Amino acid sequence: MSGSPMSGSAVAGRAGQCRWKVTGSDYQPGEVYRLIRDPETDEMVLQSLNDGAWYGLYGFERAPVPRIDVDAANHLCATWEQTPFSANMMLHRLAPQGRIGVFNTKVSTVCDGVKTVRELTDTADLERLLVEDFDLRLDEEDVARIADRLGLAEEVEARSVA
Repeated sequence: MSGSPMSGSAVAGRAGQCRWKVTGSDYQPGEVYRLIRDPETDEMVLQSLNDGAWYGLYGFERAPVPRIDVDAANHLCATWEQTPFSANMMLHRLAPQGRIGVFNTKVSTVCDGVKTVRELTDTADLERLLVEDFDLRLDEEDVARIADRLGLAEEVEARSVA
């Protein structure tokens, strides 16, 4: 699916700030994005098109944020059980030819414009993903804990039928 190109133009704001007027959507290889202004919060919201529906990814506000507020928000997002970050494994990595994203056991890749989605199959598959795609080398116990939390089985050895 192809969206119309995202167009934008810089508009001088107060005190020399640059403000962007954005219209349309932007097609990246395998995905479509757009920026909209939320009428209730006045935030700019980055959305992606998934299965025919727009999904909000991030909201951007123009007010300055003190470092202490960023630290507190990061702690809350990482530890509060009602945030998606404390209950799910989320990884994302960009590469020159595309990107890879992981949400729990769902692995999505966009490579040279082709999007594929697959499920992690077992603990060995998880470890291969961490090492080969994210250059993360965890000890065996940590990989086993993550696999257990994701409900992945240990790799099943091939058995011969006698």
